[in-house]
This record gives sequence, C-alpha cells and structure tokens, in this order.
Amino acid sequence: MAAGAARSARLLALPLRDLGAVLRHTRPDRCRRHRQDAQRQHAIPELERRRHPAHRGRRRDHDHRPDLGGAASAPDHRPLGPGGVWRPPQGTDPDGPRVTDNLLARVRAQAPSLGGAERAVAQVILDRADDIIELSSAQVAALAGVSRPTVVRTCQSLGLTGYQQLRVLLAREGVATAARRPPAEPADGPRAAIVATFRHVAASVDAMVALLTDEAASDATELLATARRLIVVGHGMSAPLALDAAARLNALGRVTEHYQDLIGEHIAVSGLGAQDAVFLVSGSGSNRLSLAAARAARDTGTRVLALTAFSHAPLVELADVTLVTGMPEPSFRDEIEVTSRIPQTILLEGLLAAVSDRLGDTGRAAKARSVHVVSGYLEE
Repeated sequence: MAAGAARSARLLALPLRDLGAVLRHTRPDRCRRHRQDAQRQHAIPELERRRHPAHRGRRRDHDHRPDLGGAASAPDHRPLGPGGVWRPPQGTDPDGPRVTDNLLARVRAQAPSLGGAERAVAQVILDRADDIIELSSAQVAALAGVSRPTVVRTCQSLGLTGYQQLRVLLAREGVATAARRPPAEPADGPRAAIVATFRHVAASVDAMVALLTDEAASDATELLATARRLIVVGHGMSAPLALDAAARLNALGRVTEHYQDLIGEHIAVSGLGAQDAVFLVSGSGSNRLSLAAARAARDTGTRVLALTAFSHAPLVELADVTLVTGMPEPSFRDEIEVTSRIPQTILLEGLLAAVSDRLGDTGRAAKARSVHVVSGYLEE
C-alpha cells in the first residue's frame, strides 16, 4: 500500500506534458490471467455496495450480472493519497479552473462518434467522473458491461495513452463538478423552474467554451467578414438561429442570404464559388438537409463554416472551419430530446461582435444605418 501511494504521489507531481511518456511504459492494468478470482471479487467497488445496500447478501439473477468480458486481471486500483483520497497540492485553489473541464468536454463531444461498447465506457466516465480516480479499469468495465481492454481502447480513442492517464489527469486537476449538471432543486412552481434553468446555464459556461479554440474563432470571424457572398443554412430547431444570424450579418453590412425553400437553397449554394462561404448551423451536426447543403458547397469549392454541439459529427468532416459548443448533456439522445440552443445562441452573439470589430468603420456605419431604419418603425 505504501509503495502504491508513493508511486501515485510521484505521478501527481509530474508536469502534464511528461505524463504521457511515463504512462506509455507503465501499464499496471495489464495483469495475469491467474488473478481472475481477485478481479471478480473486486469488480463492483465498495462504493457501489454502499450506495446500493439492498444488494448485500442477495444473489442476483444471472442476466443482470455485469459482463466482465472474460478479462482475467486483478483490479489496478491504487490509493492516490492518505486514505486513498486525492488532495489538491498546497498553494492551489481546489475550486479554481481545471484542465478536467476540457477533458470531460472532450469525452462529451466525442462520445456520439464512438462504437456501442466504447460509448458505454464514455457514458460511465461522464456519469461517474468523481469516482473514476478510485476505480480500476476492470471496475469501470463491469459498470459499463464491457471487457477491460475495451476501457483502455476507449481512452485511446479519446486521445489518451490509456486508462491510467485518464485517472491521473482527473486526480491531478480534481473533478470538475461545476461542468456537470447540478442536482435539480425542488421545483416550487414555474418561477422556480425558470430560475433553475438560469442557474444551470451559469454553471455550464466553462463546459460550453471548453472546445472553442482561438484558431477556430479567428478563422470563423475572418470568413464571415471577407466572403464575397454568404448563405446561412439551418434546419429543424437550428432554423431560427440561422435566420437570426443572417439578419444580423445583413445589419453589419454583410449581404447574407437565407432560404426557406429547400430547392431554392440547394440551387443558391450550388452557384457559389471559392470566394464565397456557407455558414451551417446544426446542433446535432447530422441533419440530412444541412449535410446536403454542405456537400453541395464542397462540390463547388465553397468554404464551409459549421456551428455544432459535437466535435465528431458528420458535418465537421465537411467543414473548413468548425465551432463546437454545447450544454453538458452528454449524449446525442439528449441533443435530440432536450434540444437546447442556448450555447449556440451565446456563441453567435460573441461571434457577430467579433465580426463587427473586424469590419471596423464599415461595420459601425452599417449598424448606424440599421438603427436609423429600425427607429422609423418605432412609435412613441
């Protein structure tokens, strides 16, 4: 136990850039097959038994037992500090900004593109982020109903060297609970529900911008400010955002088109060229009509700017520039059922402000003309 604690302490003291090199040569989750009995004994951690006391002493039906996938390895859980509990380094703010926000956002954005088994592992990581540092890869496999090697492959698909790097990163930076949905407060009428929504949005700000890069923001601004001809496309729940973006770009002096007719939209996009741009707004990034417009634009060499909630959506593969932002709902199903466009709305607000700054005097003169027109429709 002492050796394990000392090793974990040394890992936690390393700079993040050195962790990958160390972990590539440190694979404690690769154990021998003769330790199968120990793995099965510890597959469901003590934490689970405490949370579900009704299972104590009961034999569950075989159909409900977690599938260990034939993995014959002992748990690789090691204590990460005194008593097995991680402590933030002295001199750091345990409630301050954390790299974990970005890590969880990456898992959330890539989860829909993973295969079924890997997606189940990603879901466990998101649902149990505060427990991961205390669980072995075999225990996570049991919770996800997959084999232990699938857990390791999932981490590699997410851009990590393996499961141990995931644990160390979470332990190093602490669990970003602020980026997750806070517990729902008891509803006491419509106003309470509205206030709870505002609080949820406020608590989700870091997660919304975690995948927004400086390069993508700069390229998107430049594209909207300089394209010879602009068409904004959005369908389904994203259609109102596309219409709003087109109207506001026009108010900035950027002549922008938006079509309600699908055939007219396709014809217009097919007539664009290399100096033009299509701005596609799609929360799911999988809308068939939006993808058709993106393909039509690519066929003519037109530049494509995409705004979506998922970094591995089909639309991303067709875009030259991609802006990714979303609420911390972790699944594609949530995107379809909940359909919140708050992150995309806020991002558009900031993006159009950046375009206005990029246009300089031209943008200010256009806004002045727009205000003059609008004032003529206001009554005393």
